[in-house]
Amino acid sequence: MTECIKCQNLDLKADERMTKVGFSRCKKLSAYEFVSIKRDIHCSDYKEDKPEVIEKRIAWRAQREACKTY
Repeated sequence: MTECIKCQNLDLKADERMTKVGFSRCKKLSAYEFVSIKRDIHCSDYKEDKPEVIEKRIAWRAQREACKTY
């Protein structure tokens, strides 16, 4: 099982509005499809990114999550 936030194919900055609610685009899917960045999945296109990139993504995501307004 893998998490999308750790994959090289995830593009968190494609649509910040969707990222704020926990979704983002996968470069391997069509432009109108979004994936949950926290869900555990089995994906044939999964390629784990560098640890420093993963850390930055998690921090970037946490910062935006902290700014949520409902």
